[in-house]
Amino acid sequence: MRRVFKAINLGIITAVLGALVYFFAFGYELEENFGLDVLFKVRGSIATPDDSVVIAINKMSSDYFGLENEPAKWPRHYHAKLIDILKARGAKVIAFDVFFKDARDKQGDEKLATAIKNAGNVILFSQLKRQILSQQGRSPQFLELNNAINIEQLVYPTPVIAQASAVLAPFALLKYPQKVSKFWTFRVPAGEIPNLPVMAFQLANMENYLSLRKIIQEIIPGKASHLPANINDIVQKQQLTEVVSELRRLFKEDPSLAKKLKQAVHKNSDINTSSKASLTSLINMYQGPNQYYLNFYGPPRSITTIPYHEVIADDSKLTFDFTGKVVFVGFSEYLQPEQKDNFYTVFSQSNGLDISGVEIAATAFSNLVNNQSIKTLNPFTYVTLIAVFGFIIAFASRYFHTIPSVFVAISIVMGYALFVYVSFREYDQWLPWVVPLLIQSPFAIFVALLCHYADTRREREQIRKAFGYYLPTNVVTKIAQNAGHIEAQQQQMYGICLATDAAKYTTLAENMPPAELSQLVNHYYENLFSPVRHYGGIISDVVGDSMLAIWSSPLSDVQLRTQACKAALEIDRVMNKQTENREAYLLPTRIGLHAGELMLGNVGAMDHYEYRAVGDIVNTSNRIESLNKQIGSNVIASENVIEGVQGIIMRSLGKFRLAGKQQALELYELLCRDNDVECDKTHIQIKERCEMLTIGITAFQAQDWQRARTQFSELKRKYSNDKAADFYLQYCDLLHERTLPIDWEGIIELSEK
Repeated sequence: MRRVFKAINLGIITAVLGALVYFFAFGYELEENFGLDVLFKVRGSIATPDDSVVIAINKMSSDYFGLENEPAKWPRHYHAKLIDILKARGAKVIAFDVFFKDARDKQGDEKLATAIKNAGNVILFSQLKRQILSQQGRSPQFLELNNAINIEQLVYPTPVIAQASAVLAPFALLKYPQKVSKFWTFRVPAGEIPNLPVMAFQLANMENYLSLRKIIQEIIPGKASHLPANINDIVQKQQLTEVVSELRRLFKEDPSLAKKLKQAVHKNSDINTSSKASLTSLINMYQGPNQYYLNFYGPPRSITTIPYHEVIADDSKLTFDFTGKVVFVGFSEYLQPEQKDNFYTVFSQSNGLDISGVEIAATAFSNLVNNQSIKTLNPFTYVTLIAVFGFIIAFASRYFHTIPSVFVAISIVMGYALFVYVSFREYDQWLPWVVPLLIQSPFAIFVALLCHYADTRREREQIRKAFGYYLPTNVVTKIAQNAGHIEAQQQQMYGICLATDAAKYTTLAENMPPAELSQLVNHYYENLFSPVRHYGGIISDVVGDSMLAIWSSPLSDVQLRTQACKAALEIDRVMNKQTENREAYLLPTRIGLHAGELMLGNVGAMDHYEYRAVGDIVNTSNRIESLNKQIGSNVIASENVIEGVQGIIMRSLGKFRLAGKQQALELYELLCRDNDVECDKTHIQIKERCEMLTIGITAFQAQDWQRARTQFSELKRKYSNDKAADFYLQYCDLLHERTLPIDWEGIIELSEK
């Protein structure tokens, strides 16, 4: 549950991050100006509908006619001839993306007007002129853009030509900041005037207009009664703009109308399949937004494009079938330097060639007819998708462990990327991917990996801490780095072993409840371990009331031996010295030290190992510790330990052959550190005790029993608590009665009892 809670937290943070990027940063602009472009380029070109064709006015045609490459100055009888040919060849609609602004020669204008009138299906381009109105008497040049009132008005072609057309319509494109990606269906700044692709679509589907009007009238009686019922009147009287605007108004007033109409169209058996598709597209157009994203079919001239001169030069050689086609006439060059009406788009070429305005108009028309314009999500759904994806990718990255989380996160990213691509390619649905894949995913994965690293490190530290109660720090580190080879971690070292044993423990254990005994032992070991750790030792073994501590290094080290001796004296000071506030758990403790070679590492088999020191010095240090009980001392160290050690007051206890040993050891009693002596008098007394014992031992080893007894008795008289004197007095009496070998070296033989 804790892991789930952490995953949920990161999921919420990532989801909020995506929403914030969308609302307060550059998220949507990034998706539009980068994400949408990438989708187009990855998808590439697609099949172009055959319902539209472009007649390209370009330099090639100018050269063919021997005219300057200024198409606005061309004699207008060329356009009249083009219209006559297209009409004769069955063109359904002819849309000019050419502005016939000014009157030219009267004969040419009249000829063009006649051709337009006779065709009855010509849409002429009208220019939109923007006017900025001042507020509160201020001049337009002083107005801020956000506070200005923009009004757009239509500027019509020269009257003689305009009056002959079936429809006059503008063609406005949205540039942001300079790239074209959207087109208007109904131009809002101009009062929701229908744009040229909309008018071309409706004019090409006038046979379905009556069906649409009839269905509206059946669903909502009286709503369509004021719409013209005669198609010829609509075209001849140039009423199509008003009709389209009125239909738009009906759909805006009743948002449910579109759904009702689609259901009615689908159920109407009198309408054929082709007409149903056209009616559905018309309904979508009237119901839809004022702006659509262009679904480009590919690079320039993806829409079928025919040079102007090839149509009118010799129409008998023209093989292209214009029957039922909507023809767009406008400027479209083959080379970048001659471009006159071009727009930068996602498919602009590296050589500078852009898609022409007339081809964009044809693209917008085909998008509407085939319901192929890029579909977008509403803001709420858009943000919800980003938030949900962010939550899922973050939750998965945080919930699973490190390596699985990376694989899961990559799978989610790849799956979503594929989903976005298929949606765009197959259904023209544009889904956000830049924010989810390039912002949320890296953030979620990176933060999750950091959290996993922190968790792993925290767990490792907890494990190290837990193991640290049982093993040395360096061993824990090795186990953490290479846990699979525990049994191989052994090496020969030089070491000092410190063995301890508590007096009176057996009696306490027999008479004390287990809970109290456990508490006592814990306090006892706390005071035992502290000096060992302080002076760099490690706790190797703890059994009952006994402890074994080790100081190890590759080679013999006097500093290491000094540290071990200091630790022993510190334990002695805490455990054995009488103080006024002595705690009950400070049991009298005996200590033995020995140094030499040992094997340090993991000892065990199968599935159980313990970190221990193995070697003779371990057993020897325990036997030295046991000698304290006989001598009455607290701390005994072998000569191997005290060699070269400075700053510690000690005295020789003589030579001993410990039980089960062949080699005799010179043993020393460690009394205190030099700086622990409080005054000169005490220092003199300690020095005297050491000298008197040494003299007595020398006499003892020389078998001068009388002198030895006298010296030990004097030591006992002056220092009654000196137990070593008692020990040697007993041995003087014991050995005096025995016959000793001639080569006896004063070694005391100890046997196991």
